[in-house]
Amino acid sequence: MTTTAEILQKARDLISEWNFDMTAAPLGKEVTVTRQVTVDGEKQDRQFKEHHVAPVWLATADGKVHRSYWIPAMKTSAGRWAGFSENSDQPIAWMPFEVPAHPDAIKRAISAEEAA
Repeated sequence: MTTTAEILQKARDLISEWNFDMTAAPLGKEVTVTRQVTVDGEKQDRQFKEHHVAPVWLATADGKVHRSYWIPAMKTSAGRWAGFSENSDQPIAWMPFEVPAHPDAIKRAISAEEAA
């Protein structure tokens, strides 16, 4: 169980986790998976390549934060961050994606800290 102090410390730690080196952001990885397919009524194992995304938070110069992931280059397009086009504001910083605490948990933590 997460304590109030742990929630507050985690929030403070997250503030300092922004990384301005966009080349260090995780781009996901390409993996080979084996699936069973039916060909002419016969089951066969086939290997496929998949891109497994690594979600991140991205900050832009206009003060917005977006949840995104890297989309690898394709035949007709360059690699890019999901939600961004080549002509849009590009991200200036990133941090690992973590599911945030529920607002009620944060309010309880703040109330408990103020009461102490």
